[in-house]
Amino acid sequence: MKLLKLMVLTLGVASLAAAMPIVGLYSTGMNVSGGVDQSWQLAGGTAYVTQDGQFPFGAWVANDGNSSWVSPQASYVGQGGALLTDPLGSYTYTLTFDLTGYDPSTAWFDFSIAGDDSVTSVNLNSTSLIPGGIGAFAGGVMNGTYSTGVGNGFVAGLNTITVQILNQGGTEGSPSGLRLEFEDSDVQASMNSVPEPATFALVGLALAVLPLVRRKR
Repeated sequence: MKLLKLMVLTLGVASLAAAMPIVGLYSTGMNVSGGVDQSWQLAGGTAYVTQDGQFPFGAWVANDGNSSWVSPQASYVGQGGALLTDPLGSYTYTLTFDLTGYDPSTAWFDFSIAGDDSVTSVNLNSTSLIPGGIGAFAGGVMNGTYSTGVGNGFVAGLNTITVQILNQGGTEGSPSGLRLEFEDSDVQASMNSVPEPATFALVGLALAVLPLVRRKR
């Protein structure tokens, strides 16, 4: 009987302390090509999933099932095949995720990134993840892997990742874009949070076998 009670208690505590991927960390461009990115926001405009299979691809590393480029315009090929450009300036992309019910001191994630023309900053809340940013886009490759480190920059509740991209402009064919891919993440549930349904199921299973244990005795 004491053993069974200990098992039930252990199952509940273990579930609360279990690590799991961070919910809400969506890589850029996880929607249909040419459509609106539903997770990342572009300040002052819309973050589009850059149309695949045409310019600027060839210069940009190809999209895949893990992440895609996002940009201020859906397509960079205009009428008559003219190559479009984005205005000179800085573009700010943000992603928000919620750590309510989790312990922010245990959170971390790894990511790779590319930006055209350059990534000037990547912040998690007020913490810089890439001090000094990244130089001019090398073309055809992702930069990384970078890591937040455990607990670095995370806060309870809502968290925001902010990426600044600088476009140096041009008369024709000078697009701006961002690609950020989350490679791994982890966080532990807060000990003060309510057990998940799976925990109740395990406890219920343990209680269900209690009459069998008594009968055997």
